[in-house]
Amino acid sequence: MGPVDIVIENNRIARVVSVGNPQVPIRDSRRPAPGDHEIDAHGMYVLPGLVNAHAHVAFPLQGIAGEVPDAEYVFKLWLGHGITTVREVGSFTALDEAAKRDLETACHHAQLAVSRMNVLDTSGWGLTSMEHWYGLPEALFADRTIQDYPANYNYNDEQHRFGAAGRLWEQAAPPGSARWRAVLDTLVARNFTLCPTLTIYEASRDLMRAMRAEWHDDYTLPTLWRWYAPSREAHGSYWFHWTTADEIAWKHNYQRWMTFLNDFKNRGGRVVTGEDAGFIYKLFGFAYVRELELLQEAGFHPLEVVRAASLNGAEVLGMADEIGSVEVGKRADLLIVEENPLANFKVLYGTGALRLDDATGEVVRVGAVRWTVKDGIVYDAPALLADVRRIVAEAKAREAQETPED
Repeated sequence: MGPVDIVIENNRIARVVSVGNPQVPIRDSRRPAPGDHEIDAHGMYVLPGLVNAHAHVAFPLQGIAGEVPDAEYVFKLWLGHGITTVREVGSFTALDEAAKRDLETACHHAQLAVSRMNVLDTSGWGLTSMEHWYGLPEALFADRTIQDYPANYNYNDEQHRFGAAGRLWEQAAPPGSARWRAVLDTLVARNFTLCPTLTIYEASRDLMRAMRAEWHDDYTLPTLWRWYAPSREAHGSYWFHWTTADEIAWKHNYQRWMTFLNDFKNRGGRVVTGEDAGFIYKLFGFAYVRELELLQEAGFHPLEVVRAASLNGAEVLGMADEIGSVEVGKRADLLIVEENPLANFKVLYGTGALRLDDATGEVVRVGAVRWTVKDGIVYDAPALLADVRRIVAEAKAREAQETPED
């Protein structure tokens, strides 16, 4: 809706005032009194601050001297993409203790455990959300109880781990089957939440796309780049001999997985957006925007995608009364962008989206978040991303100086 004026007092949304109609002059008589600070967002789009429901602020990069990305680097990438709330999933509590403290819970069901407890088990025990998709296909098994692992499978071999995972959904009950419907209905009835992190596995179905994403050159730290490269020790660096067959298997995996997500959403199930960035050629912030695109690929309407990224994320955190929508009384967590993301989610990328300017015939970049507002504090998103580019450039320069010449 619009045009509107949004009045923020301290860190709260105080008023959302309709000030006219589209394509006619704004009526000054309807406008609130001038504020101490005003943002002229005429013609722009305002969304609730985005919720990253699966995030890692810092983690040791195994195999490269235990280095970690600096928090400044990570937070600026997030804020520069309009992400105002993150759920750090590196904390561990037992389910019974979380229930006593009225805490929401999440779980990455490890492949080592899914034959003993899948998502039907854990959701019945009180788990409120699941990460990725491990434990879900296993709940859909109708003619087996354990995945068809090859005889030489070794979980510590990352290519075995991810190669076998790419052949899992085809072993589950097919869409529309009795088992498929029963699992859907059970999870919806339990008010369960799915946080799929579709983006983090995308290199499995198209390695070249993830590896050569245009933002790597300016925004990816050299330490991260080394972490992504094929390695027997680094998690998610499983490109020892990644084949066409592996990518095709993962493409089929995505088709079944996306169908389940869309069916779950259509039955009233809650789906949220998380990126799990810092692994497998996925960069903070940029990976989150890609998650929005992948949910649309799964069949979500763009408005359903935005709801997954905002209000649904607030609900899974138990914070829907504070964040997740542009409403009077809620925290002033907003993002402001010049282009309409419902028409093209690519305009949320820090690098913007490519477009041909019909007036000049030139290819131009449009979009990218202009301002991010967190708790009423206004951040210049392009300036944040410029800082990230500086951090990366300085890191590369230091490494160049430290590397001895041949």
